[in-house]
Amino acid sequence: MREQNISTKHIRDFIASQRGGVRNLSFTRRDLSNFATLQRMSLFESDISTTLSHFQQLQAENPMFFYAVQIDSNNSAKNMFWVDGRSRMAYQHFGDVVTFDTTYCTNKYSMPFAPFIRVNHHSQTILFGCALIRDETVESFMWVFRTWLNVMFGKHPTCILIDQDPSMRKAISEVLPNTAHQFCKWHILQKACEHLGILFGTKEKFQEDFLSCINFSLTVEDFESSWTTMIEKHEVEDNTHLKHLYQI
Repeated sequence: MREQNISTKHIRDFIASQRGGVRNLSFTRRDLSNFATLQRMSLFESDISTTLSHFQQLQAENPMFFYAVQIDSNNSAKNMFWVDGRSRMAYQHFGDVVTFDTTYCTNKYSMPFAPFIRVNHHSQTILFGCALIRDETVESFMWVFRTWLNVMFGKHPTCILIDQDPSMRKAISEVLPNTAHQFCKWHILQKACEHLGILFGTKEKFQEDFLSCINFSLTVEDFESSWTTMIEKHEVEDNTHLKHLYQI
């Protein structure tokens, strides 16, 4: 059941229903959770071994294929990065603007999948490398960025698009000090829906004015004028999230 991503709570409830109730179980919920953790770590080590064998085979077939694994104090894999030769070459032509995103976390180990992404001259999405990271800390991000920069022959992108994660921002400022980092509009609008939903629903045309300001301001002057007009028109000078948005 764990392989099908069923939670330990639901596993326990199911077994209890088969045994005539929780009182008939010979284990606690914590016992089950600990067992699942040991099982997951055992499977993780097995999958890591299989993955590394696959990477070694790819590298033998193509010397331009690169992979790296960061090991923790327990001699276990912490973070992993890989990129093929075609992506390394493409980066030399299309590596001026790069998107780095960690919103994909659907694998069985709950490890964020972090790809470096770009669009080429045919409007096709291309990858410049991928990482699996155990945690979203400054240290993990710095390892990923340094590893990626090294394998890309030290070429810094002109601009990198990220979400508003503070750890990611700090890592970029340390490893890519000459790269401008911008926040992805999609993430900004997602956060806006969470924090400004009440305003969208109660203030007539506020959402329309908000989106117009973001989507159709072509210059700094256009944005400043539209933003000020929107704030004053809807009397939202004291809104904390809007103040935060303006500051970033």
